[in-house]
Amino acid sequence: TLNRLELSDATVTLFLTDTTTQPDTTASTPLKWVLDLQKVNLERVALAMQIPQDTLRISGFITEAKLRNGVVDFGKASYGADLFELAASSLDYTATEGKAMEGFDPSHIGLSDVAIQLNTLYYDSTALSGEIKTFTLKERSGLEITRLEGAVHGKGKTIDVPKLILETPYSRAELEASIPYTAFDAGSQENMNAHLKAQL
Repeated sequence: TLNRLELSDATVTLFLTDTTTQPDTTASTPLKWVLDLQKVNLERVALAMQIPQDTLRISGFITEAKLRNGVVDFGKASYGADLFELAASSLDYTATEGKAMEGFDPSHIGLSDVAIQLNTLYYDSTALSGEIKTFTLKERSGLEITRLEGAVHGKGKTIDVPKLILETPYSRAELEASIPYTAFDAGSQENMNAHLKAQL
């Protein structure tokens, strides 16, 4: 149990490198740890990840982030939290060398003014749920999400989206849907129900 974690005015850099020359055939013991993260606060934290043998680069800046009552169960492969918040933050993702293309370039993504609030999050192999209270961001290409709100619930055989609202400065869309988990499987005969309204 981690009662409280606070980190501020910090820089965290992660270097990933594979120095293994022979495949590891040793049998591993299943990890059955349970992490109870009651209160996590981050302020003004710079993050970076690099793979020296790769062109992949990820960096970001967290102005403020909060996590409340998070639980990570490695044995059950389940994850949950009562609250996750991220405010006024940024993220840069670069997958290739060279300059970014004009417009949206999936190999050079630059996000700014990222604000997120997610409530009642839960995921395991049989269920998922979450409420999106706030989700806004700007991308370097000019793409901007000014509002994303809604909820997703999945248990048993279907994923239900009671209402999802997406807005940009020039468009708005609302979605209601019920989607079987197997709807996207190859050869699936399942039907999905969706109602989409959009304005441009």
